[in-house]
Amino acid sequence: MNDAMRNFFMIALLLIVSISGCQQSKEPAAQDGMAQDSMQIAIPDREGWDATVRITSGGDLRAVIKYGHMTYFNHNKINYFDQGVQVDMFDENGEHTTKLTAKKGEYHETTQDIWAIDEVVVVSDTGVTLHTPVGRWDQRLEKILSDTVVMVTTVENDTIYGTSFESNADLSHYIIENPHGTRQEGVDFEVLEEEIANVGEPDSRESQ
Repeated sequence: MNDAMRNFFMIALLLIVSISGCQQSKEPAAQDGMAQDSMQIAIPDREGWDATVRITSGGDLRAVIKYGHMTYFNHNKINYFDQGVQVDMFDENGEHTTKLTAKKGEYHETTQDIWAIDEVVVVSDTGVTLHTPVGRWDQRLEKILSDTVVMVTTVENDTIYGTSFESNADLSHYIIENPHGTRQEGVDFEVLEEEIANVGEPDSRESQ
């Protein structure tokens, strides 16, 4: 092989290595850009620790939310609480009615609904207690709701289990779907459910 051919192959080899190096150097840069975009989406517009949110309706105080850590996103106007949340609720006269605690929660600014998630406990000032994995306060209906399993302890220390729950703010009037449990006064829940079915309740719910 003469010198001209040898020089030609050397130049070609150098070009191949250079092109390959350029392609390899561009790939991580593109990946970094994608990672930065993903991080940008997850960055909250507002963040807070150990603070309080006061919710009013028509100028009247209706709820006070205390949280350990909060993140807020403008695109959906939702406050997310991920380090414990406590909600104190008040009636239209400003009287305290109920205290709610949970490990996590959400406050939706658009609807003023409050979601409680994980080990939810709602205690009314009258002594009724609700336990459920997920519950919410529906501002429009002014009701406490749960669409999953619940356990309710009454003032008389009765324990009632069910598959959903609906109540006013102070838990004085509630509806439990598929109720069963024990009562201190000795009410037979099997008989009670039969009675409810006989009067034509469409979904076997007990109203307190």
